[in-house]
Amino acid sequence: MSENIPSNVINRYFSKETDISNDIRRALLTIGVNGKYEYYEYWWSFWYVSNANKRCLIDKFRELEYYIYSDCKLYFKELVLKLIDNSLRDIIENFVPPHNMPNWKIQLIKDPALLDKNTSHYIAIPNRIGKPGLSKKTILVKFSSSKIGEQTHLDQYT
Repeated sequence: MSENIPSNVINRYFSKETDISNDIRRALLTIGVNGKYEYYEYWWSFWYVSNANKRCLIDKFRELEYYIYSDCKLYFKELVLKLIDNSLRDIIENFVPPHNMPNWKIQLIKDPALLDKNTSHYIAIPNRIGKPGLSKKTILVKFSSSKIGEQTHLDQYT
């Protein structure tokens, strides 16, 4: 029997109430449930200023309680099961994205600086309807702070 049972995984990676690491966020982006890689769907809002759907990459530890009771709980379960035999780093480094995964997700997974240099854990995926110049593959990822209208980082990925 493995010493790294689920309770040990929880104690190792989810015991600090002050911290959800960016590696946890990045590893969650690698988890697919029914062919979807959308763990951030547990929370949403619409950002009218940018005409974008706003999502959260688990901002605070306390959100885990809400998250595990949401429809997205299977993402958390799959991550815990993977962590029984793998480290966060292994999950991230060994991830092979499906051919239809948007580049912005791959970049968030593979480039730790994108999350590490931002204090916000919200992303906005613009609504492309009626937006000239945005191809169907173009996604803008915006990291905004909790202050209304403040934007800390903006990258465009295709």
